[in-house]
Amino acid sequence: TVRATARRGDVVSEPDPPLIPPWMDELSDGIFVADDAGRYIEVNHRACELLGRTREELLRLNVADVIARDDLADRPLALAAISVGKSKLSERKLVRGDGTRFVAEISATRLSATRFLSIVRDITARKQAAEVARRAEENFRALLDVLPDAVVVHRGGKVVYANATAARNMGRERPEDLIGIPVLDAVHPDDRAIVRERVATMMRTGEPAGLQRERFMRPDGTHFDAEVVALPLRFDGQAALLAVARDVSERERLQVQLAQSERLASVGLLAAGVAHEINNPLAYALLNLERVLEDLGASPATPEVVRGRVRDAIDGARRVQRIVRDLRTFARGVSDEVSLVDIGAVTRDALHLVINELRFRARVVTDLGVVPPVRANADRLVQVFVNLFLNAAHAIPEGRADAHEV
Repeated sequence: TVRATARRGDVVSEPDPPLIPPWMDELSDGIFVADDAGRYIEVNHRACELLGRTREELLRLNVADVIARDDLADRPLALAAISVGKSKLSERKLVRGDGTRFVAEISATRLSATRFLSIVRDITARKQAAEVARRAEENFRALLDVLPDAVVVHRGGKVVYANATAARNMGRERPEDLIGIPVLDAVHPDDRAIVRERVATMMRTGEPAGLQRERFMRPDGTHFDAEVVALPLRFDGQAALLAVARDVSERERLQVQLAQSERLASVGLLAAGVAHEINNPLAYALLNLERVLEDLGASPATPEVVRGRVRDAIDGARRVQRIVRDLRTFARGVSDEVSLVDIGAVTRDALHLVINELRFRARVVTDLGVVPPVRANADRLVQVFVNLFLNAAHAIPEGRADAHEV
């Protein structure tokens, strides 16, 4: 190429500038210049380092020679498709001189009708880090999916993720049913101001929020109490807030049941003590009533009405004695002892204990046939029959009825 310049009327020739200026050897990206057939005609020092070849070796190669065969098969080269003056960015797997591979980000542009410039950057480490992050997020999601606590992630005030426990606790069939709803819609109206303030504080400070009690609403209008911790995090590559809620309604119900059981145990101990205190004077009174009846029977002058009243008193005392016996049986600790048990006796004992519940609801008629003894725990069987009788009594509307005591 000849460049003409006016210099004292002479015509002089100047050489073309180099394809790659010397300063480009200092760049951290590889620079490749190829002709329209894909043959390299110039490379910088970093290009040689990336491909593990000398400059002379690269200048004997074609662009297709350094691309992994499987990558080239999936995406054939199309140099003519790169528009003049515009870059085309792509990722390719390139092969070094020793056969090892790396992932490269390539920006290609047309320099002239017959020349292409490519800038190549090794992004293998970045891709590996992204893959590690992707797998970590998959594992994180898998962990959240199986947690027994409700987990909700929200961004911009709307739910972007919910696990199966959250869906179940909030009355939804699937976690997807929660996606996109305003997160405050799931919070009890009386607690929304507190939750709104917690969210604003976390967004402002970037600090997690400690354990707090909140109430959550279901579509049917019911709600449940939960203990909630929340923290900011990145989810799907964007800032978000994660809330973990533990339903404490069931726990508190069990605590109430436990407290009631403890109270019943105390009442049982008290009943056993009272029964013991009643039993001694009752036995003394019953013995004396029976002797009075014998004395009255020996005297023909005693009116029958007096003897009848004494017999009524004896019947009443024996009834109290049965009640005391049943209380002692019911109050004592249940053992695991198994023996031959009379089902009829068990049934009568259970009826004695619940007769007051049945008295104003139904008339009890007993028809206990002859049943062979069974091997069982008598105390536990009494409890079973008591529960059955009480369930039956509570299923009958209360109303005056003549109860038959057995």
